[in-house]
Amino acid sequence: MPLVTYRVTDGRSRPFRHAGRSLVERTRRRASHRGTIGRRLARILALPAAVVLALLAVVAAGQVEDYRASAATSRSVELALATQDLVHELQIERGVTAGLLGGNSSFRDEIAPARKRVDQRRQAVAALVAGGGEVASRSLRKGR
Repeated sequence: MPLVTYRVTDGRSRPFRHAGRSLVERTRRRASHRGTIGRRLARILALPAAVVLALLAVVAAGQVEDYRASAATSRSVELALATQDLVHELQIERGVTAGLLGGNSSFRDEIAPARKRVDQRRQAVAALVAGGGEVASRSLRKGR
């Protein structure tokens, strides 16, 4: 590449030099040192992009933890309601049995369906405890 020249007042052309280098050499050196526009933009945007990704990861982790907590709460409520239904059916069976033992023979026809409902509720609770793992069985033993 030709050097950039300028004319001096005496009519001769001289290359434009600064600190021992021509303008073209300095421009080439700066361009190669800084890189292309794409590289410059990538360097400028790298840090903000990394920060945004880190913040998104923190938010996503929080959302996953909230989902897990709500799922655990839902399972606990389901287990509590099933246990409550079992207790209710046991109380009905106990009342029917007490009436039968008290001498009222009209409760004889009601005791078999009451026991069947208790067995169904007990199986439902057992299935929920088995599906919920150790946390569900510990919760059931504590009465929560």
